[in-house]
Amino acid sequence: GRWQEAAQEYQSILALNPDRTERGKLAWSMLKTYRKANAPITGQEAPLRGQGLATAKGLLNACSLFYTYWPHAIDERRECESFSIHLAINQRQEELAMQKLWLYIANYPKESSEAIYALLVLFKDDNPTIISGCEKLLRIPELQSGPVAIYLRERLREARFEEIARLATPQDQASAYASFAEQERPAKLALEAISRAIAITASKWQQKALYLRIYIEKFP
Repeated sequence: GRWQEAAQEYQSILALNPDRTERGKLAWSMLKTYRKANAPITGQEAPLRGQGLATAKGLLNACSLFYTYWPHAIDERRECESFSIHLAINQRQEELAMQKLWLYIANYPKESSEAIYALLVLFKDDNPTIISGCEKLLRIPELQSGPVAIYLRERLREARFEEIARLATPQDQASAYASFAEQERPAKLALEAISRAIAITASKWQQKALYLRIYIEKFP
C-alpha cells in the first residue's frame, strides 16, 4: 500500500543523506510510516506471510535504525519492543517470545501487565514453569502490589496446589496439603487442601487428629 511505499522511500533517502540531523529526522518519519503500514497484531490471527510479514519485519528494521539516532526515546522503544513480542507470538516462536517478554517486563515493570498475562499464557499448564515464573516475577518490587500481584499470587497458589497431587505417596500428599493449608489460609484453596489431607489419612488416626486440629484452629 501507499504507506509501505512511503516507508521504503524514506529508507532510500536516508541511505543517501550524509547529514546526521537530517538522517535522524528521516529515521523518525520512516518509523512512523512503517507503523501506519502495519496492521495491529494481537497474537490471535493467522501467522503473517508474504508481504504482510515483510512489512512487519520492515518495521522492526525501522525500529533498530531509529534507536541509532534516538536512544532516549523510551515510549517509541517500548512500542517497538511490544510489536516485536506480538510478531514473535504471531509467528509461533514461543521461546523467542518468552525471552522478549521477560526482557520487556524487566525494563518496564510498571507497564508490563499485558506482557505478564501473555507470558502466563505461554507457560500453558506447565505448573513447575508457572511456579518458578510467578516466584521470579513477584521478586520484582513493582509487581508486589496491585491487581497484577493478586493475579500472580493466585496463579502461583493454584499451581502449587495442583502439584501436590503428583507427589509419590498419599502420606506425602497429605502432609503437603496440610502445610499448604497453613501457609495459604484464608484462601479458598487452603480449606480444600486441609479437607483433602484429612480424607487421605483416614487410616492414620494420629495424623488425622493433627489435621483435624489444624482444621478447627485455622478454619473457625
